[in-house]
Amino acid sequence: MACSLVYVACGAPENGGLFQPFDPDSLSAGAGGSSSALPLEPISSPIGSDASVSEGQGGALGLAGAPNLGAAGSSSAVVDAGATDAGDAGPSRDAAPEDRCADNVERCDGIDNDCDGQVDEGDACARTCAGFALAEHGYMFCSDSVVRDVAAERCEAQGMRLAWIETPEENDFLVERIGAADVPASASEELLTYIGASDSGNEGNWIWRGRGAIADGFQFWQGESADSGGRAVGGAYANWAPTEPNNTDDDENCAAISVLGENNRQPGNWDDRDCDSALPFVCEVP
Repeated sequence: MACSLVYVACGAPENGGLFQPFDPDSLSAGAGGSSSALPLEPISSPIGSDASVSEGQGGALGLAGAPNLGAAGSSSAVVDAGATDAGDAGPSRDAAPEDRCADNVERCDGIDNDCDGQVDEGDACARTCAGFALAEHGYMFCSDSVVRDVAAERCEAQGMRLAWIETPEENDFLVERIGAADVPASASEELLTYIGASDSGNEGNWIWRGRGAIADGFQFWQGESADSGGRAVGGAYANWAPTEPNNTDDDENCAAISVLGENNRQPGNWDDRDCDSALPFVCEVP
């Protein structure tokens, strides 16, 4: 399904409140001022155990923007011209437009990074990847299925992380844009797509993860499904399917978003999966 291109000129985003990421500082106090924060546990070992991290899956496709990639037409880039942005969570914020243009490098994120009037032109996007933006906050979806470690590495190669979904508006936006991305079809019928959440290393402590120079984020969920006593931490956003997370076979430590829905999952619901499952993935600029 082709995506139409709506170009947004380089300029400061309006901060009107559509994209309002969760404030991790609020984890220090729950409703009524009582503390509901749970300790943030560091990763004790890499997520997943795939030995092909350095190669990825699909061989010649490699990393988005690598020299062996075919050119991606700008028709795969979509920018939400009507959205507004208040920046992403954590200590870092979206780069100001002048900073974004300083290195003159176009990335696969739905934004005119080099301010030449084009979005994601040339080899910015791999054949299987599409960039799109929510109020000048950039994302990259790739439809080729890889294990979680490979997905995180490919995000890191673009200066991104696996997406942290912190608001219902962001969740809905990703469902819409991933479903409409003009890329080769995924092998996942419901388009289960890796996002940045994991409880690897401490079962039930679901945390938004970084990688390499990109720091881990905050814990947003504790336990298994809500029906089994699981709960959001400090009012953080979560959109698990009704019986998820359930840690089937004691080996599901990585989260994925169901774009099309299936079984007990509606479009936009999250599921926990074995980190060695081969799935598409979505990255975001920190």
